[in-house]
Amino acid sequence: MLSLISLALLASTTYGSDLVAEVQDGRFTFYEMPTPLAGPCDLAYNPVDGNLYGEQQLINQLFMINPRTGRVTEYPIPFTTGASNATLPTLLPSPVGDRLALSCAIRDGADGNIYASNGLRNQLVQLNTRTKRIRIFQNPPNPLGNLFPFNDLYTDKTGMWVTQTTGNLLQYFRYRTETFENYVMPTPLVLPLGVFVASDGIVYGCEVLGNAIFTFDPKTKTFREYALPLPLQTPAVVRSEKNGWVYFTLLTGRGMGRINMRSKKIELYPVTILPGFGSVTTGPTDNGRGGVWMSFFANTDAFARFDDRTLTYSYVRIPDAFDRFLEEVPGLNLDLPTAANIAVNYKPGEALWFGSFTRNVVGRYSLRRGE
Repeated sequence: MLSLISLALLASTTYGSDLVAEVQDGRFTFYEMPTPLAGPCDLAYNPVDGNLYGEQQLINQLFMINPRTGRVTEYPIPFTTGASNATLPTLLPSPVGDRLALSCAIRDGADGNIYASNGLRNQLVQLNTRTKRIRIFQNPPNPLGNLFPFNDLYTDKTGMWVTQTTGNLLQYFRYRTETFENYVMPTPLVLPLGVFVASDGIVYGCEVLGNAIFTFDPKTKTFREYALPLPLQTPAVVRSEKNGWVYFTLLTGRGMGRINMRSKKIELYPVTILPGFGSVTTGPTDNGRGGVWMSFFANTDAFARFDDRTLTYSYVRIPDAFDRFLEEVPGLNLDLPTAANIAVNYKPGEALWFGSFTRNVVGRYSLRRGE
């Protein structure tokens, strides 16, 4: 009910697609989203143009932050059939807009473009970073293949690996031919979510309901599955590699795990703060010399840094000044105690970037050397 009232109050106001609203607090800088109630979710750095890109989950838009100017620019994702790439009209303009896809995942591609999930619509979104043109590709074969919309994607040299959660698929989108290859998970109903390409070319992924890590060899087209040493850990997102280990988050396991790239030994490291549901890993920072970092899934206003030498965590708390961005809707008294952050991303710059649903901002935390 609250969200419906908020949208109704906002419907009569026109908002631009660009905004410079930058506030600093110590090592933190915050960038406000131009569209209210946008819900910035996942983030990706594009080394081609040096900008940060993200996807908004509460309205179907991509956005870009220029770290040099602080300007935030939004790009609405067209509502299309996917097959024809023809844009269909949406019934409501921004800021009400298209709020039904619940998209989140976004990554940079080796072809220089940005790629994102289109959530419940089970489509792959391509943003040309030079022209800012958006194209949509329908993920075959199941239109209901991503009913759990937190799927993931990750690039290799020639294409993008994509998971279909409820479709139980790993897919490969080739940049040159713009076609998909489908690989059915060896175990039914495991809910494949996170996906990552390690330095040896092997694809790693998380089986949320299977409580396992899978690998896929693109050369032999073969899967292998490795059960976690404890039950009910719900491995979620895998995005980091350091010193021969690949790191992934544990949702109900409350922390991070890692799998050795040679022996496939799995180790689990729960955090020491509550509730501590693990969300997204990033790093290692300091160009490989720093820690592996983790965000918490919409529940803890902090980041966890894992030191692979001492096998311990340290934590960075998001400052109280973050509350300045709590959105105020006339006539309503909103009391939202947490930032409701989901993702964290290393770079651009020596910094961690993160988003907030409740504050409708993206934050930047400046890192020290070795941190």
